[in-house]
Amino acid sequence: MAKENNKNKTINFAEKKKAYASKKAQNKSPQTMPEGKMVYDINRMREQINQQTRNLKNKKLIKKSRPAWVVLVYLLIITAIVVLTGSKIYNAALNYRTYGTMPKKFTSIDNSLSTQDTIKYEQLIKKKILSSVKSDTRLEVITSSIHRNGQTVYANGYFTYANEKDKIYFDSIIRSEKIESLQVNGFELTKIK
Repeated sequence: MAKENNKNKTINFAEKKKAYASKKAQNKSPQTMPEGKMVYDINRMREQINQQTRNLKNKKLIKKSRPAWVVLVYLLIITAIVVLTGSKIYNAALNYRTYGTMPKKFTSIDNSLSTQDTIKYEQLIKKKILSSVKSDTRLEVITSSIHRNGQTVYANGYFTYANEKDKIYFDSIIRSEKIESLQVNGFELTKIK
């Protein structure tokens, strides 16, 4: 009787082995690479990607050419800037040395002013000094010399404070009845408002 009971209960070892292997495979965690090698592979991959993008950028820069008319316009603009700058520098240098426009022989020209012009320029200088120099007392302005050279009038002189004997000297340049320069002890009074 025991043999008959056991007859239907035979164990199929091949099936059990497969079931055991599949359970073991399900429970088994995926195999990981050693950490150092993983970092090395990532770094190598990044380096390769960077190299590929660099190569693409270089190819784009080389292949990206502008049409001929754009290059021509750029060249014309650059040439114009260079020519204008060069002419400006050349003209500035020529203004210091105007040998081409100088006469072969200079002639004497009267540099004195009429009494009326002298008084007008003296009043102009006096007015500017009185308005520019701050003083509690009255200033006495005396123009000691005044002369014309071409269209420019040059004057120099001094002023004093009422209770002092010290003379404070000034130099002035006047063009078109306007004071262009009035210097007192190195200070430019025309720039002072």
